[in-house]
Amino acid sequence: MSRGFLAEVYVPKVTHARESSEPLLTPFRMGDLDLPNRVIMAPLTRMRANPDDHVPTILQAEYYAQRASAGMIIAEATAISPEGFGWAGTPGLWSEEQLRGWRRVTDAVHAAGGRIIAELWHTGAISHPELRDGLQPVSASDVDPLQVSVTRTGRKPTVTPLPLTKREIKATVADFGRAARNALVAGFDGVQILANYLYLISQFLNAATQPPQRRIRRKPGKPLAIHMI
Repeated sequence: MSRGFLAEVYVPKVTHARESSEPLLTPFRMGDLDLPNRVIMAPLTRMRANPDDHVPTILQAEYYAQRASAGMIIAEATAISPEGFGWAGTPGLWSEEQLRGWRRVTDAVHAAGGRIIAELWHTGAISHPELRDGLQPVSASDVDPLQVSVTRTGRKPTVTPLPLTKREIKATVADFGRAARNALVAGFDGVQILANYLYLISQFLNAATQPPQRRIRRKPGKPLAIHMI
């Protein structure tokens, strides 16, 4: 981190408590990371990124640095690509400017003694044409999830998405890989993939976003399998 940036962001000093008998406050080894405690800050959508280029701001660096005493911070959901972007005010991890913005955040957290991982996000059908320069969002099928999109002009009903082709699915997988590498370049200590709720990965698995002939079926005694009929 540059001295100029340190002058702009308040970095709190983290004082770790002595050995505690409380399990929540005891150290934990997670992969290559030594966590001073077992408190994990969950990812929370703050909508504080630059609305035009989705670059994290100084406000985000201050926000995460203030919470560096947690054993681990999971940063807010972050779009892996322009195609995966789908929530107003949220950051991305595909451009050089975004990587520099995230580097400010991770440097601030590390300077405060913390650890932070990125959460990689593709919203799929939860996105909206207003967020994609008029283009339809993409998904596992052409089923409208009947949810709410958060756009710059307010909350809007979701629309019917375009189903991804096999080639587009492969490109999306590559986008996840590229975003993971970008996260490490930006100084994150690791990555997590957001696959819950009704975002893209879940849209391939959830009956609500699949036509009846493509829904998941479980064979007795077999692991969960997807049958494309």
